[in-house]
Amino acid sequence: MQPMLPNLGGGSWYILNGVENSDIALDFLKTTFGENKELYNQLLDEKGIVGTYLPSQESDVYNKEIPFFGNQKIYQEIVSITKEIPNVNYGTYTYAFQDIVMAEIQKILQGEDIDAAMKSMQVQAEAQAR
Repeated sequence: MQPMLPNLGGGSWYILNGVENSDIALDFLKTTFGENKELYNQLLDEKGIVGTYLPSQESDVYNKEIPFFGNQKIYQEIVSITKEIPNVNYGTYTYAFQDIVMAEIQKILQGEDIDAAMKSMQVQAEAQAR
């Protein structure tokens, strides 16, 4: 697979172990989102979705002037700016803490006391980091 721009956020694709036809799913992901420049360029041209797959950025779509942005070549600008963003070390526990926070926010949205949820987050985070 080709290199991609650094990215934190967006979507991810997973294939579960032991699932029937996982080889077909892997091949599908590899040949679409893993290496299909035409797909990325179609998504950009039709939906304005800027992907992180570097080889797709060699397309003329990136030079397209977009009327909404004063006819700027905005996709080219986005890619240029993205390349200047430094890598960040988010730390060992980032994703574990993110899961804890998201679970507690759901409880708050369902009516749980905010202070209780915050205390729960703290306890779980400290236990995770041991």
